[in-house]
Order: sequence, then C-alpha cells, then structure tokens
Amino acid sequence: MSAWTIWCIAAGVVVSLELLTGTFYLLMIALGLAAAAVVAFFGAASAYATDRGGFGGRSGHADTA
Repeated sequence: MSAWTIWCIAAGVVVSLELLTGTFYLLMIALGLAAAAVVAFFGAASAYATDRGGFGGRSGHADTA
C-alpha cells in the first residue's frame, strides 16, 4: 500500500469522526492529512526515508567529508 493511500484512509477516518462528533478541529486535522496525501502522491519523501534524517538529506550538522 502506498504512502498517499494511507494518508487518504487516515483523512477519511478523521472526517468520519468529525461527522459523528460535530467538532471543527477534526475537520482541520483531516485537511492536513489530505494535504499530506497530495504531497505524498507527487513523490515527496518523508523525513524517515532519507539516510541522514530530514528533507533533502540535511540534518542541520555540517558535513565532515
């Protein structure tokens, strides 16, 4: 299962919970999850996917090589 599919499922679950509870903050969380699904769909790597941690392989430390 791809990452964007997992984000979409998570957004759907949170939207369902929002409809049951009627709270507004769950809708905002669902919008964030949907945005993460769009970003994952277009191929952005997560911070855990890089070998040094962080986007673009930058961890905030100077390279020693």
